[in-house]
Amino acid sequence: MAFTREGYDFAGWLITGTVGYDTFETYELHDEKWDNEMLLAFSDLTLKASWKDNHSLTEVRGSREPTCTEEGYTGDTYCKVCDKSTKKPGKSIPAKGHSWNEGVITTAATCENAGAKTYTCTVCNATKDRSNRRDWTYSG
Repeated sequence: MAFTREGYDFAGWLITGTVGYDTFETYELHDEKWDNEMLLAFSDLTLKASWKDNHSLTEVRGSREPTCTEEGYTGDTYCKVCDKSTKKPGKSIPAKGHSWNEGVITTAATCENAGAKTYTCTVCNATKDRSNRRDWTYSG
């Protein structure tokens, strides 16, 4: 007969009751591993399935998505049964970098002065200003 329990492996039987190898010597057992098939029962026995954590029920902790300027992290994997970190450490995810729009002229360029153009990131709304210089050539 096969026994299954999600996240665990069957580890044998635990026995509770009065047992012995012969009628002269008996033992009281309480949830002890049953590893001897030659025991004689001298009372009603209780058998319980014993289970061992196989670390297959996991969850990811500490994950974060990358932003335009900061790296992300895939997170660390933990066993949900024993709460220990598994051998699956997380990995860094590179920052995405800004996604700049076409820019808006904020100061028009003139013959004497460079203008300015402001670009805005379409993801995080960060801005950057750039010179919008026009080099005029006059011939006449």
